[in-house]
Amino acid sequence: MNSKTSFFNRTVFSKNIRRFGVIWILYTVCLFFLCPFIAYLTVPHIITGNQDVSELAKALSTFQSPVHIIIFAILAASAVFSYLCSARSCNMTHALPFSRRELYITNYISGLLFLIVPQTINFFIALPAFLRGGLKPGSQIFPALGYVVLVDFILYSIAVFCCMLSAHYIGGAIYYAIVNLLYAVLRTLFSMLTNMFTFGVPGTVSANPLLEAGNYLSPAVYITTRTGMDVISNTPEGVTQTALHYYGWASLLGYCIVAAALVICGMFLYRRRQLECAGDVSAFPCLHPISRWIIGFTGGIGFAYFFSMVIAGSDTPGRATMVRFLILYVVFCLIWFFITEMVLKKTVRVFVRRMILEWVVFTAATTVLLAGMILGYCRKLENTIPDTSEVTAAVLSTDYPVLAENASQIDQIRDLQQTILDHRNSYLNPDSDTASDSDTVTGITIGYQLKNGNTLIRYYSVPLRAADRRDITSVTHKLETIQSDYTQALNYLFCTNYNHAVITNATAGDKKTVYNKGAQEIFNAVIRDYHAHHIAYTAADCLEGGIGSSEYSLTLELKGTVSGAPQSVRTRLRAIGGKALADAFPDLLQNDGTTAKRNANGTYSTSLDTTITLTPKCKYTIAALKKNGVALTKKDFSNTGADDTENQP
Repeated sequence: MNSKTSFFNRTVFSKNIRRFGVIWILYTVCLFFLCPFIAYLTVPHIITGNQDVSELAKALSTFQSPVHIIIFAILAASAVFSYLCSARSCNMTHALPFSRRELYITNYISGLLFLIVPQTINFFIALPAFLRGGLKPGSQIFPALGYVVLVDFILYSIAVFCCMLSAHYIGGAIYYAIVNLLYAVLRTLFSMLTNMFTFGVPGTVSANPLLEAGNYLSPAVYITTRTGMDVISNTPEGVTQTALHYYGWASLLGYCIVAAALVICGMFLYRRRQLECAGDVSAFPCLHPISRWIIGFTGGIGFAYFFSMVIAGSDTPGRATMVRFLILYVVFCLIWFFITEMVLKKTVRVFVRRMILEWVVFTAATTVLLAGMILGYCRKLENTIPDTSEVTAAVLSTDYPVLAENASQIDQIRDLQQTILDHRNSYLNPDSDTASDSDTVTGITIGYQLKNGNTLIRYYSVPLRAADRRDITSVTHKLETIQSDYTQALNYLFCTNYNHAVITNATAGDKKTVYNKGAQEIFNAVIRDYHAHHIAYTAADCLEGGIGSSEYSLTLELKGTVSGAPQSVRTRLRAIGGKALADAFPDLLQNDGTTAKRNANGTYSTSLDTTITLTPKCKYTIAALKKNGVALTKKDFSNTGADDTENQP
């Protein structure tokens, strides 16, 4: 007789422990080598001072990584509910005097312990090493265990729910992958198509805020990328300090609520499922069309994109590219649609009238959807230029970034972008009659920090022509105008407060190093050469006949410090509300403020180490070098082209 009051069966629980104990052992061993083993190897090096605490924190970070939980969650769920995948085991188990509720709860707890017990064992094995290495138990160590337990509950609950949707090992894993990855895959495919059918739009930043908000729909991806622990190290006054920052707790609690709902839904599905479905990929026939549509759509887009790139390579976006892609999509949608149906029905006889009609309707609808996205959304995205009133700051970058803060500077960048878009077709389909061997293809990055907190970034590859430098309507002229302020280049090479720099070393090529006062004189001469435009700092300078087109060059390395709080293009951009845009440009400043060191008196100093390319036209710098005992001759400048004796010092 079935029990009406029992929720847990010790016999079933002990049977699960004995039968699937290998999962416990395997997971325990894996975690041991990921965390305690590394921790105990690291501690002696920390004690001797060869390594800092951040290396030990990395072992703790590996322990709380969701990656191994993602894998073992589905393994544990598939193991404890494996009897549902065999008709014989399924019928025999349900013939026993256990209610389905009792079986479900017992198996659920068994599988969850397969994750928590090995983690707890390894955590306490590694705990002495963490404590001896200098980590704090309350704020740094034990939160990792709490984080892992929450992730266990979330991902294991999803895995159990997916196992209830299927009656096959592979089917459960497929549904588990779909639930955790579907939205992320669709986002990736969307970005790939955006990048394929637009000019200048990077796929990685083409998503709108609505798509960003949907990242929660891929739990495994979101937990892995948006929650966890950061290891933060800094060295004030020469002493390395390590802090551990745990983030994403609110998201985890939200996922826990959803996971609890899935546990209840899973029990409801378990009580409703038919025993005859044992061995089927899908336990419920209503899931068959959904499975066909999902796999047909994603497989069709993915393979169509891949083969489009194989056939045409980096072909220019256009109508022919779109037609080719849509034809390939129809073909691969057909393949994956019916392969899915064959797997679901376990037969190759799936080409019946009803199924063919469903495929035709589904493919027609999705093809129209994709064509509309390409012709509508992608074109709109490509031509989007924000209004000046919507922009907080803008950045234009070729070899170095130019920061635009006021309306006139932002208008110049907007005008340049519009000119690039106006010549889109000529860039994508260059005319051999107008193209020149002297054309220089330059990468131009334009980024806007919008007042609503979003960013808009575009990447363009455009040819610059020396003949266009005087044409005020050309991209070459407009780009040179924006880059005409030499201080923007110095802000990048040194820092925005370079006037306060104290240069201690100056080395030209393999010549002797000039120190202190002489080095400062050379630095001041470099500033004069930039001001006189003797050094190339615009993209147009490197064109034929430009200041940077000299075939002779020499590197000058300058080292020193700058007093005061560190200032950079990045810190300036953050200060005016451009944090998101600053984070999108990781190389906005060569000598970033993160190299700053706090002095004993509370002030800051930032180390500078910059290399500048000199040409024979840099007369002020050459004179300063000569004054300090470094006389340069023609042989000191490397010849990168034909022999040219003009303008030699």
